[in-house]
Amino acid sequence: MRCETHEKLIGIAKNYISNAPLDVDIPVVDHAYVLNGCVCMYKMTKDKAYFDYVIRYLDSVIMQKEKFLDKTYDNDENGLSLFDIGIMSDFAFDETGEDKYKEFSGLIYKKLSKFLKSDDSSVKASSLKNFQNYMPFYTDYETRWNKKNGYNDICDRFRDAFELVNNDKERSIGLSDKILFLKSVVDCLSVLSIQIYEDYRLLEDILRQGIEKLFFKNEDFEKVLELEDKDIIISAYILLKSIQEGHISSEKYKALADSLFEKAFDPEENSDHKDAGYTGALMMATAFSK
Repeated sequence: MRCETHEKLIGIAKNYISNAPLDVDIPVVDHAYVLNGCVCMYKMTKDKAYFDYVIRYLDSVIMQKEKFLDKTYDNDENGLSLFDIGIMSDFAFDETGEDKYKEFSGLIYKKLSKFLKSDDSSVKASSLKNFQNYMPFYTDYETRWNKKNGYNDICDRFRDAFELVNNDKERSIGLSDKILFLKSVVDCLSVLSIQIYEDYRLLEDILRQGIEKLFFKNEDFEKVLELEDKDIIISAYILLKSIQEGHISSEKYKALADSLFEKAFDPEENSDHKDAGYTGALMMATAFSK
């Protein structure tokens, strides 16, 4: 990616967080992308503006935590995506050492535990896209605070989900859902302990096989290019993050990732009008694009 394009992307991200609302009532599924994007950009740039945005949002949510927790685990995309805020709480605890963030993460985990014991969390074709909303936090919490006791369940869920993807001969699972499933895999690998090598290798194999199927079968790749810009950017994010974290080869996949990025982002276009989901996805991909 050219330096001027990278600088333009950073400018879009900074402009967005300068003007974005902190209202916890906005559609959370898209705003979770913005928060994740801020964490990714902060880790890349160490620019405190991204960190401050996440902290302001979390503090706003914690002040209204009863209202927030009441919404968590409504069995729809927004309700499930509230679990993603748990990852932000753990990030804030790492950076500040303030117990309120760890405590809030624990409250979200209690709601998650209830969800995981319900039929609503059963692995089925229609639920694969929702893995991105709760599996990374589930994995992160088990790694940090629960002695990895949930690792067997995490692996079982991913194993069953990938079997559904592999056996989807009728293509009943949407392509964008498969992409979001792969996003959940690469995000979980970031917080899964490599010391539990068998589990780590399982998720890495799922990621590699999924990427190979989606992006190296010509008919599927052509269909990826026909998706909405946000889904194409998420595809680029999966590849770029997988490359940077050592799961796949840069030589084999970097040019492909860049071509996806360029398909969905025009540096000459004013991207300020794009929605939160697109902007958040753009921030996540940008953080891994150098």
